[in-house]
Amino acid sequence: MSHFKKLGLLATVVLLSGCSSTEMLVKVPANADGITVEPYNTNTHKNNIEIFSPLSLQKKINRQQLVQRANNLFVLFDNSASMKEDYRGVSREKYGVMVLDRFHQSLPDINLQGNVYKTNGNIKTSFMSRILSTENNQVNTELAIHRYEPQEMQKRIQDSAGNMIAGDGSLHSAITRISKLITDSRGPAILLLVTRWERIDKKTVIAISRLRQQLILEHERELCVFTVGVGNRYSRARYDQADSCGISVSADKVAQPRDMSHFIERMFFYGPADRDNDGIYDYRDKCPNTEKGRLVRFDGCQRFGTVSPLSNIPRTALAMMGNEK
Repeated sequence: MSHFKKLGLLATVVLLSGCSSTEMLVKVPANADGITVEPYNTNTHKNNIEIFSPLSLQKKINRQQLVQRANNLFVLFDNSASMKEDYRGVSREKYGVMVLDRFHQSLPDINLQGNVYKTNGNIKTSFMSRILSTENNQVNTELAIHRYEPQEMQKRIQDSAGNMIAGDGSLHSAITRISKLITDSRGPAILLLVTRWERIDKKTVIAISRLRQQLILEHERELCVFTVGVGNRYSRARYDQADSCGISVSADKVAQPRDMSHFIERMFFYGPADRDNDGIYDYRDKCPNTEKGRLVRFDGCQRFGTVSPLSNIPRTALAMMGNEK
């Protein structure tokens, strides 16, 4: 027997001895009362696209003394049939509700008044809202406008009973119906639209423009309109206020914590306060209340000392400057 055959025989013996030393499997009878593994349920996954950890703006607001843009917020959520179509594995409606929920989670603790509304998804019914009275086309503002509580507002958006429905199903009719609520509010206001890009038609643009003009001419107040478009068929909405105070963004662009935080900051705040208008923000200004026209350093203090009045300058010095008559 050759050397290689001996090695092969030895290896076979070792393997067989190893197999013979393993323990035998014991058959355990089935126990109907034991723990069982349920089939994988995807419902939770469909309802929540991913875990969201909001980034708080509160520390930045307090530290940089951000100036609030408006104290009224009106949210109009599109509840039309077109929002039932699929988008990223869920309906556009659920995706929009998810983005709005993240918006409410990220909203800082600021003083806001307002409410949330939905367009009428059922074209067979019209103006079925508690707060939008059909009598004489009047609106009960006491019930309509109150403190804007994010959690409560999110519940109202997710409420399928339709208590906050306005209009006949179109965006422009809903905007027209809530116009009185917005004009009756006090101070600058923000209108947030959550809809599909293509739902913003010419009539919607006209309704928004009329509302803005009414606030400016009759009440000397500004209305900022922000649009969150659900879907990527169009890159932006027909209506955009980039030259004023409102913008249009895609829902995907504000779905992440940092992006949502930036969106909210741009929506509600101008920037850090500068009360003495010296070009140095108050939270960095070591010398507040600087006189107008003074040159200042990076810390807000005057670059040059205060110039004394001529009455305090000796007459001999004035003579040398040629000011003595």
